[in-house]
Amino acid sequence: MKRFKGFIKPILHSIAAAFVLLFICYLLNNIPYPFGTDTGLYTFKESIVRNSKKRLPNYDNVVFVNTGYDVQLVETDNGMEKITDRNSLLRFLRDVEYSDYKHIFIDIRFEKGLVTATDTVLVAQINRMGDRITVAKHLNYDTGKDYELIDPSLLDKAAYCDYTYSLYNTSFSCYQFNQKKGPSAALDMYNKINKRNIKRYLGFLYMDGWALCQNSLFLSVSDNFSIQESQNHSARYLNLGTDIYDWYTIDLFKEYCNNKIICIGDFAFDLHDTYYGKQPGTYLHWLAYDSLCKKRHTVSFLAFFLLLILYSLLFYCKTIRFDLSHRVKNHFLSFAVSLVSSGLILSVTCFIIYWINGMVISIFLPTIVFAIYDLVIKYLDDDKRK
Repeated sequence: MKRFKGFIKPILHSIAAAFVLLFICYLLNNIPYPFGTDTGLYTFKESIVRNSKKRLPNYDNVVFVNTGYDVQLVETDNGMEKITDRNSLLRFLRDVEYSDYKHIFIDIRFEKGLVTATDTVLVAQINRMGDRITVAKHLNYDTGKDYELIDPSLLDKAAYCDYTYSLYNTSFSCYQFNQKKGPSAALDMYNKINKRNIKRYLGFLYMDGWALCQNSLFLSVSDNFSIQESQNHSARYLNLGTDIYDWYTIDLFKEYCNNKIICIGDFAFDLHDTYYGKQPGTYLHWLAYDSLCKKRHTVSFLAFFLLLILYSLLFYCKTIRFDLSHRVKNHFLSFAVSLVSSGLILSVTCFIIYWINGMVISIFLPTIVFAIYDLVIKYLDDDKRK
């Protein structure tokens, strides 16, 4: 009986420790930026699987419209500033209003201080187009308050178009769906188009319907949208004032937009640093929406079960001293061996999981935890010998 208890006790402890570690990793995956060295590992994994058919976005259901060359000057408190030409935007919205588009996302700034004579008519046009439209709003991180919009009626259609970075990760890599003060543009579109939402429970659990999900997600960036012409010489986006009205009749363009999402923004100059070069912010928001539609944010319970088994085995092997690092007498060298061996095992496993279903697993914390656990056991063994 004692032998059985001595055998079963470390197994139960290992499973419990693995479950706690997985839970902590889930919490860390919901912060708006990657933890530790996970960005580098993700970039490596993505460079290998980027062009697989499962990863490529479906561009058949979207039209990208560039406003970068359609600008006007407005006078602000800081002098003259370039903004999107409101007359060009108004003309475009009037032309597509009665087409069978799926949704319109307008990623331009409608903030107070950027005032034009067209604003009243433009806001009325946007409001007349119903729920099939999302406009951008932004949080002022210095004051913790939203930038005021030119008209309060736009608030019902507005969603956040911000991203967060840290001191060690100053470029965009993780997209946060529920942001600090409300839903992101991608989540707002997901809610309005797909009639689905990500809700938070108990302050830390995120659910999409009955599915456990992550609130932050690495985006699979597979194309360079900072250049208009793609490798097959087709246009990645259409310029608002030239391409659309030069290449299409209004009726033909309406037909082209049937059942598609129209994303309007500055694809030429509003570029953000990512692990795959500079990318337009509007494109990143659409990629996040595309990821939601592909359920990349949901937690795979198969992956969770496999990781629970793996973490339990690693904890158990280290508990019973059946581990390579325990053959190294020097503690700090043993710590280094444990880091490398655990990191390698976790990297291979997480790459396989990512290859199968695109689920991103953080390995930085588990690798550190297993190495520290190894070190603690060594010191405890030393105390017993004394």
